[in-house]
Amino acid sequence: MPRYFFHLRHLNESSDSDGIDLPDFEAAWAEAVRTCGEMLRDFEGSLAPDRPFELLVSDGDGAVLARLRISVDFFDP
Repeated sequence: MPRYFFHLRHLNESSDSDGIDLPDFEAAWAEAVRTCGEMLRDFEGSLAPDRPFELLVSDGDGAVLARLRISVDFFDP
């Protein structure tokens, strides 16, 4: 079973050195989306503008397979 790694970038960068064994990329993508949703919920409105929130999915060789990116822009009312 392949191992996938989930790296976080926002105000700081956090590299996943452990990873998780999943059956395929589709399962890894589902895990990334679920994890991202949980992390965003924990921000409780404090997501920093002008600093994208990114969750990168990489394989065991370090190749980035996907990037889930959320950016925030504020506009004057």
